[in-house]
Amino acid sequence: MRVPAKRVAIDIGSQTIKVIEGIANQGSFDIRRISLAGNPVADVRPGPGSDEQLSLGLFLRDYLRRLEVKSRLCVSSVAGEEVLLHYFDIPEIPPEEIQSLVEVELAEVFPQGWSNLEYDYQVITHGEKKTVLLAGYPKKRCDFLVQAFSQAGLRLVVMDVDSLALANLMFFTGKFQGGTGLTINVGAKVTNMTLVEENGFLLARDIPFGGSVISQELSRRSQFSLVEVENLKKNPGERTVSVITRELASDMVTEVVTAVRYFTSRTSRQVQKFFLCGGSAPLPGLKESLEEGLKIPGEIWNPLAGVPGIPLEVETKGYTFAVALGLLVRRFP
Repeated sequence: MRVPAKRVAIDIGSQTIKVIEGIANQGSFDIRRISLAGNPVADVRPGPGSDEQLSLGLFLRDYLRRLEVKSRLCVSSVAGEEVLLHYFDIPEIPPEEIQSLVEVELAEVFPQGWSNLEYDYQVITHGEKKTVLLAGYPKKRCDFLVQAFSQAGLRLVVMDVDSLALANLMFFTGKFQGGTGLTINVGAKVTNMTLVEENGFLLARDIPFGGSVISQELSRRSQFSLVEVENLKKNPGERTVSVITRELASDMVTEVVTAVRYFTSRTSRQVQKFFLCGGSAPLPGLKESLEEGLKIPGEIWNPLAGVPGIPLEVETKGYTFAVALGLLVRRFP
C-alpha cells in the first residue's frame, strides 16, 4: 500500500488562514505543524498579478518559513457564492459518455460560459440511482490562488471545495449517526453544510452566513468597536449575543432544515445528530438555534481532540481546523 505523501493543507478563510503540515493515514493524523493566522488580504479581489495576490503569496512564504514547514505539496479549497455545486441524475450509461452529459448540463447551469470555469465531478451511486455532483469555480479565481501559492514556494496539487473537504473528514473519522452525518461549518462569512450517507448520497451547500454578520450587528446596536464585540462574542453567557445570533441565523437555519428534508426524501434516512464546527461555532445561541430548527441534538465538534502532539492552545480551538483537516485527508489525483 502506498503511504500518503506529507503535504501542507491551507484553508484560506475570509478572516483567518489555517495551516496544517502532516499525513493522514488509516484513520489517524500525524501532524508536524499546525497554526492559525489572520488573513492579510481579507475579501480579496481576483486578478492574477494583483497587489492582493502578491501580498498573499509573500505572507504565506514568510509564515510557512517561520513555522518551519518543509512540505512543498499543497492542498487548498474554496467556498462562497462563486462556488458552483450542482446535482443531476443520470441513467445507466458507459463511464466514457458521462463527460458529454456533464458538458451539456454545464451549458445550462453556467450560461456565462463553462470554458471560464475550472470544474470536476463525481458520480454518486445510491440504491439504484446515479447522481452527478458537479463542482466548479471561476478560472480567474483559481489562477489567483495557484499563482499566490507558487509565489510562496508551494505546488498546489488539489483545489477542493470546503464542504467536500468536510465530507472527506467525516468519512475519515467515521462521524456517522444512524448511517448519516451532518456537519455545519460556520466561518466568518460563509457556512458550509455537508450531509452524507455512509455508503451513498452526498449533499453539500454553502450558505451566506457567518460570525461577521453578528459582529456588525452587535457593533451597530451597542456602539462597541469590532474589537470589543469580538471579546463579547467569546462570553458563552452573553445574552445579547445569543439573542442577535438567534435572530440573524434564522435564514441559515431554514436553509439547513430545507436541505435535510431534501436529503431525507432522497435517501429515506433520518438525520439523528449534527456536528457544528468552524471559527464561529461557539457563538452563544447558535447550536441551540440549530437544535430547535432541526429538532435533533448537536455538538461542537473538535476533530483535533485526542490527536497526539497538538499544543493545548491549538487543540482547544480544534473546531476551527475542520476544513484544513479535511484537506489533509484528501487523496491526490
